[in-house]
Amino acid sequence: MIRTDATIRLLGRIAAWRHGPLSVIRALARQERAPASVAAL
Repeated sequence: MIRTDATIRLLGRIAAWRHGPLSVIRALARQERAPASVAAL
């Protein structure tokens, strides 16, 4: 069984290592990425 939480955690850590944590947060918080009905920030 695929563990999506572990995969997301790993990919997030790799992205933060390669691009910096602030860049990853900015990329994930972009308006274009969120559907109209879901907004975390």
